[in-house]
This record gives sequence, C-alpha cells and structure tokens, in this order.
Amino acid sequence: MTDLQVILDKLQEMTSDMKDIKADVAELKTDVAELKTDVAELKTRQDKAEKRLEAIFEQTAGLMEFRQTTEKILGQILEQQVSLVHIVGEHEVYIRTLQRRIV
Repeated sequence: MTDLQVILDKLQEMTSDMKDIKADVAELKTDVAELKTDVAELKTRQDKAEKRLEAIFEQTAGLMEFRQTTEKILGQILEQQVSLVHIVGEHEVYIRTLQRRIV
C-alpha cells in the first residue's frame, strides 16, 4: 500500500465519520425542535393554570365577603328572634292572667 492509498483510506474514513456526525447533528436539531415545542406547550398550560388560580383567588375573596355579610345578617335575625320570643312570652303571661280574671 502506498502512502497515497493510506491517505485516501484515511480521507474516506474521515468522510464517513463526518457523515455520521452530520446525521447526529440533524437528529439533535430535531430533538431540540421537539423540546422547544414542548416548552412552548408547557408555558401555555402554565399560563392557563395561573389564570384559573387567579380566578379561584377572586372567587374565594367574593365568597369570604358573602360569608361575612351572611353571618352579620344571621346574627341580626337571631337577635330579633330572641326579642320576639320575649315579646311572645310576655303576651302569653298577659293572656293567661286575663283568662284567670274572667273565670
């Protein structure tokens, strides 16, 4: 084998290796493109989740305000009911007193 033949063989081997490297790089580019797509999808999903979470916070705040208002109104109703029970009780006493006088 001559020196030229050895050099030619080495060049062919290097050419083959370069083709393999190019194929690997092309595969890596495809993988990177897929990763970019996946990351974009994840960002979109995260944005949607954040919007839902914000809506939940707003609804929770509204519900807390509604709860406080309801508790206040319920307290007023209970207070009025106690007053009504006292009034009805007094009236019951007057009615029974009047019933005994008639007899």
